[in-house]
Amino acid sequence: RTAVAGTAAVGLSVYGLHDLEALAASKRHVRWGALCLDGDQKTSVQALERRVGRRFATTHYRIPWTNDLVNNFTRWSASTDHTQIISWFARTKSGPVSWKRIADGDYDGWIATQARSLRRTGWDGFFSFHKEPEDDGSAEDWQGAYRRVHRIFDNVGVSKCKWVVTLMASTYR
Repeated sequence: RTAVAGTAAVGLSVYGLHDLEALAASKRHVRWGALCLDGDQKTSVQALERRVGRRFATTHYRIPWTNDLVNNFTRWSASTDHTQIISWFARTKSGPVSWKRIADGDYDGWIATQARSLRRTGWDGFFSFHKEPEDDGSAEDWQGAYRRVHRIFDNVGVSKCKWVVTLMASTYR
């Protein structure tokens, strides 16, 4: 149930409810995927794919700051030709990581390690740094952290990921 809601939310957040019919009629390629929040993600994605009777084109994985971007789930997802949607959050089990400290360079080594690991995979996909940041700090601090992470990824040579900024719907009202 959670995964189905997540799938619908991704479709709606990307295209907007009023645009879905026009998008379908336009014959443009739409990639449907899933963000499964219950239990083991691989097992949850496989179960949901069986339930709906089709393989998803994408998988979405929310990764806390201290977890590796290249991990068992993202490796499995890529090996089964799912397109990666990786959301890297500046949060840990003990709380948020300061965007200002990220922007000031305090985590450059960790960011570069993750960027090199992702570059070595050669994966295509989508990358979001701390999606929906509106309730987590100042816009200026988030922008500084986003720019720092993006610059390090560029400098390391991560070129196959498309950068995505995901904001809350209320931001657009």
